[in-house]
Amino acid sequence: MSEPSNASPVVRPVKSRWQIGLRSLFFLILAVSAWLGVIRNRAQTRELELRLDNLRSLSRELEVDDPSQIAVAKKHDEWMSEDRWDVYLPPGTYRLCVATELIPTAPFPPVRKSLPIASGQHRIAVDQRIEKETWKGVVSWDGSKRLTVEEPKEFSGDSSSTSDEITISEQRSASESLVLSRITFSNSSSKTPVGPGAPSNGLMIWIEPVPEKKPAR
Repeated sequence: MSEPSNASPVVRPVKSRWQIGLRSLFFLILAVSAWLGVIRNRAQTRELELRLDNLRSLSRELEVDDPSQIAVAKKHDEWMSEDRWDVYLPPGTYRLCVATELIPTAPFPPVRKSLPIASGQHRIAVDQRIEKETWKGVVSWDGSKRLTVEEPKEFSGDSSSTSDEITISEQRSASESLVLSRITFSNSSSKTPVGPGAPSNGLMIWIEPVPEKKPAR
């Protein structure tokens, strides 16, 4: 007759349905870390994009989002009496106009001089200078002097006021005139009415589209 065994029965631990193994926990941590990395990269990318937009705004780079519209960016002035712009003109016919008398607040004075300007991208600069007894307004684009107006020294008066039509960068319809600068002089030798809002001597520069001539039948 066999004697009863004194060995205790082996009790196996029962796993809970919510218990996670070490291997599963490792993969879970790995997945969460990867997802947090993606979120962080997206936030950093967005921050860099905002910084890039701010830098573009500060540098005033010309941006052409719609090639069918005029694009213009006001550049930082290198000299006190010089203004510069980068301009993109879509396909079409245009002319650059300059006026020195009857400068109004709006819309346009009589054209003193004008020259054709081709479509495409240009760097336009306007410079005012006094040479001996003569005041000169010089408009150039693409590095070459193209258009100069001259008046007696007294023409420029005691002071001037500039209306910056373009502040940083923007796009406009190609069917409308683009005013780059509107400078008015005070206490000048103007023969026009004097007073608040009255036309005066000055220097106004704008680009306007030239309607195509229809062939005669």
